[in-house]
Amino acid sequence: VLDTAATSPHSVQYASFSHGPPGTASSFIDSLEAQWGANAVNGTETAPYVICDATPSASGRHRAALLRQKCGLDDAAAAPLLNAPAAACFRATLTAPRATGCAARPAVTVTPFTAWTKVPGRAIADSFGSAVDGVGGERRYAALFCPGEREPARDLAVRAVGALHAAWRDKKSGCPPVPFGEAYRTRRLEGRGVLLHPVDRSPSAVMPDGCVLALIGSLGSHPFVCDVEHDVSIRVLNDRARWIIQGSVGAEATELPLHAAGILGQGQVAQVSDTGLSVNSCYFYDK
Repeated sequence: VLDTAATSPHSVQYASFSHGPPGTASSFIDSLEAQWGANAVNGTETAPYVICDATPSASGRHRAALLRQKCGLDDAAAAPLLNAPAAACFRATLTAPRATGCAARPAVTVTPFTAWTKVPGRAIADSFGSAVDGVGGERRYAALFCPGEREPARDLAVRAVGALHAAWRDKKSGCPPVPFGEAYRTRRLEGRGVLLHPVDRSPSAVMPDGCVLALIGSLGSHPFVCDVEHDVSIRVLNDRARWIIQGSVGAEATELPLHAAGILGQGQVAQVSDTGLSVNSCYFYDK
């Protein structure tokens, strides 16, 4: 259903770290069991779950309706993850008692999100690696809060940042003996989450892998966090794009026919259309 750091082969090389993603099927199952227990500690606090209905010969729309009946899912709070012949799956935030009760219903499976199933499959490899275009190798991350959280976003951010400082001080993390603020800075995304960015982007300032994994794991450990993403910095690539969009191809192509014809963009309006597909559209919901 999901390609995550907990299930991706790209993350196996980091599984040996004490705070890294699970590296085997058994450790993955152990992490799910531990997450069930952690969610149950505070039965009134919501946490994200993957909820699937596998009612035979049912459409995605029908299965969504069944989950509304069986588990009381709210359409506005449930995000579609998979719509396949075998099952329809959604992400929803539930209290532990509601999740347990939902899992007991026929043809329904409920799986809690762990810290590492909140991280996309290539996020670690892409942020730890390097790329020719300079996009890779940036150890910048964004923790996004779950929709519909009742606690003020400012308070959630304070909790997340406090936990980052605790993870930094944990000797098992392998972080250097310097103040957290000298290596990383945090910023609140208004109403949405928290950003974690290194202070110095020079290669000499790259933190140990185990330390960064501990910080990523800390961000994902909170029940109010639904996603932890690689926050790639925005870069301007006009020096490459202007050759491509004017038809020049190849390393030696330097012609700019539109510019040569006097078309430079001043006083002109450009329109861009995107054929992105929404899985929530009624035209595609059951396809």
